[in-house]
Amino acid sequence: EKDFETLTKALDGHFAPTPLVIAERYRFHKRDQHPGETVAGYVAELRRYARHCNFGTNLDDSLRDRFVCGLTNTAIIKKLLADKNLTLATAIETATAAEAASRDASELAGKAATPVNPVNSLGKRGSPPRPQQRWGSHADECFRCGRAGHCPQDCRCIDMECHTCGKK
Repeated sequence: EKDFETLTKALDGHFAPTPLVIAERYRFHKRDQHPGETVAGYVAELRRYARHCNFGTNLDDSLRDRFVCGLTNTAIIKKLLADKNLTLATAIETATAAEAASRDASELAGKAATPVNPVNSLGKRGSPPRPQQRWGSHADECFRCGRAGHCPQDCRCIDMECHTCGKK
């Protein structure tokens, strides 16, 4: 049994070495909030980075400090720095509420500023309809008779037979 335990420990040490605390703390302290990353996502990443840092009883203070220093929104940072008794829980709660309020305000502003486009119907064969032609002007000629001043549906030649092709 001792041989198996010794072998298991040796393999664990080789394939899953214990991380260096200084290297893990370096990664932790360099981690800032990425653009577009939510407050909740940033906190989760900080907690993941802090796993191997051996902060002990200072874990919450270290997380709070890195959290505040790494935020990208300066308005939230100012709000957090104004609190004398800031804890990790209140920092996360305040930042999450401010983030949600900012997101909701920008969504509402976006809805109010965005004009509504009218729905365009499609004509035959899926193409957009042609703009209405103004019949009656001198420039528009009827394709049936060649005269201007009326639309082809109202043409007096609508029921006549073409002399060239024989079609109605």
